[in-house]
Amino acid sequence: MPFDFRQLDIWNEGIKFCKAIYEIVKTFPQFEEKNMVSQLRRASVSISTNVAEGCGKFAVRDEMSYYRIAQGSTKECMSLILLSKELGYLDEETCKRLYEHGEYISKMLTMILRKKAEKYRNIRNGVFRK
Repeated sequence: MPFDFRQLDIWNEGIKFCKAIYEIVKTFPQFEEKNMVSQLRRASVSISTNVAEGCGKFAVRDEMSYYRIAQGSTKECMSLILLSKELGYLDEETCKRLYEHGEYISKMLTMILRKKAEKYRNIRNGVFRK
């Protein structure tokens, strides 16, 4: 049953990560506004919004699909962070901090997906556990 997504650590981490991205892209060159900046903003917003949307689903399978999208958006951000460093938009320390935050979110999503997959298998097999 859906519940308030604000209670989820993963949603809160997604919000923190998004805020960090929004803050850091302010330092990017103006000509990247419609490219790199826009893509990083959209991908980072997608993490928490897909977690929230997944919480609104009653079926475990549907919920999982939104967590998978959030996982993809996290990896997209991580790739863009590395590219931003290569282009000279981020220093080593900032890149490392953001990338590690993305890794942390990715690991959290992987754990959630594993638990949801087990729950889905149990439901399909008629095994019900709390």
